[in-house]
Amino acid sequence: MSFAAKVKEELASKWDFRPCCYKAELAGIIDTIGTLTLSSLGLSLHIITQSGRIANRIYRLITEKMHFKAEVYSRQEERLYKVNSYLVAVNGTEEVQKLLRLLGKDEHMLVNSHSISDQVIQWDCCRHSYLRGVFLATGSLSDPIKKTYHLELITHWPEHAVQLCNLLDQHELNPHIIERKGSQVVYLKDSNCISDFLTMIGAINSMLEYENTRVLKETRNAINRTTNCEMANMDKVIEASLQQCAYISWLERHGALSRLSPGLIQAAEGRMEHSNLSLKELGERLGISKSALNHRLRKLREFALEEGWQGEMEQEIDPDAEEEDVEW
Repeated sequence: MSFAAKVKEELASKWDFRPCCYKAELAGIIDTIGTLTLSSLGLSLHIITQSGRIANRIYRLITEKMHFKAEVYSRQEERLYKVNSYLVAVNGTEEVQKLLRLLGKDEHMLVNSHSISDQVIQWDCCRHSYLRGVFLATGSLSDPIKKTYHLELITHWPEHAVQLCNLLDQHELNPHIIERKGSQVVYLKDSNCISDFLTMIGAINSMLEYENTRVLKETRNAINRTTNCEMANMDKVIEASLQQCAYISWLERHGALSRLSPGLIQAAEGRMEHSNLSLKELGERLGISKSALNHRLRKLREFALEEGWQGEMEQEIDPDAEEEDVEW
């Protein structure tokens, strides 16, 4: 089960909200995926979803909370994966009109604009519930264990998307809108904003799981970055030490060290004896500062170049090693 499905499952099982919040939640669902159809039975309101839990919640919102009659139908989609879809229907012109009026709308608003009615979002709790309804209808959320954080709310109507952004902006969640395949996508990218959104719509357990996963991932990433930096620094220390040992060894073989000052000889002997230490560690061992040691090693290199060192690195050769026979 995806993380988004877990969030929706948690929301679909919660029934501890105020009556006005159920009205706002149902309005959010209808504004997003509700459609009106006209048949011999008159006007009908259809709400289609692929989740049985969400279909059951919509049915209970209409029948138990709004006290209207509704019916649920299921069918298997004739597509590759043949997933089930569920249709929640309110039939009859009079019933549909009464329900829409209760939600602050009429059939003309639903057909032409799907805009949010001020009647259902008067209070903060109602605004949160409206967003919960939209998320249940078309929301998606990336798994926090993945690289990016991403939450989406999808609607077909530009004015509805703008109003959703306004609702999210009221809580400083920094939403954005893009168009994708003819639909309007309202999305959040900031992990803190996504966490606040989950809290706002009532998915507390999912928010705690999200935060726990996010903290573990960011801690692991921080450790990896630190380790990589330390390894990179170690490589630089080793490379610099090898080069320093190379020109000091060259000077020693050519008898040039004896012509140097005591300070330079001390630096050369210290580097050859402790080739695995960084400049800072070697300077502490020799009782001089890192900058002073670096200056002396640089002087040694300049002297080696003047004496004829070509910058070659030393290679360790085993004098007792026998030449291997090569078969052609």
